[in-house]
Amino acid sequence: MRLDDMQFDRLESVLAELVLAHETLLGLAGEHRAALTGADPTTLGSVVERTGVCLERIAALEDERRTLVSGDARNAGPSLAELADLAPANRSGRVRELGDTLRGLLERVRLEHGAIREASSSLADHMRGLMRQVSARLSHSGTYSPSGTVDPGREQVVSGLDVRS
Repeated sequence: MRLDDMQFDRLESVLAELVLAHETLLGLAGEHRAALTGADPTTLGSVVERTGVCLERIAALEDERRTLVSGDARNAGPSLAELADLAPANRSGRVRELGDTLRGLLERVRLEHGAIREASSSLADHMRGLMRQVSARLSHSGTYSPSGTVDPGREQVVSGLDVRS
C-alpha cells in the first residue's frame, strides 16, 4: 500500500493527536488513582466522565488511522513500522518516532490502569468490610448474618417495646 503526501500529512497529524490523547489519558489515570486513594467521589465521577470522553476521541482517531492506511475502519491494515518502511525517506523517521512514542504511552497507560484496578479492588474490599462491621454492630440480636441477610439458623428473638402514652 502506498500513501500519497496528503495521506501521510493526515497520518502524521492523526498519530500526533493520538499521542496527545494518550498523554491526556495517562494524566487522567493519575487523577483517577489519586481520587481513589483519597476516597473522593466527586473528583472520581469527574475523572471517569472525562476519561470516557478521551476514550471516545481515541476510538475516533484510531478509526481514522485505520481508514487512512487500509481504506476500512474495521481493518487494522499495515503496522506503523510497515508504513514507515513504505514512506518516502524524508517522512519515515517521523512516522517511526510517533509510533515509538505512542507505544511507550500505551504501555504506561496499561500499567497505570492496572494500578487503578488494584486500588479499586482494595477500596471495594475495604467498603465491604466496613459494611459488615456496621451490620454486625446494628444487629445486637444476632438475627442478621455478617453479609446483612437474615440468618435462618438463629432461634426466634423475643423483643419488647414499652410505649407510654
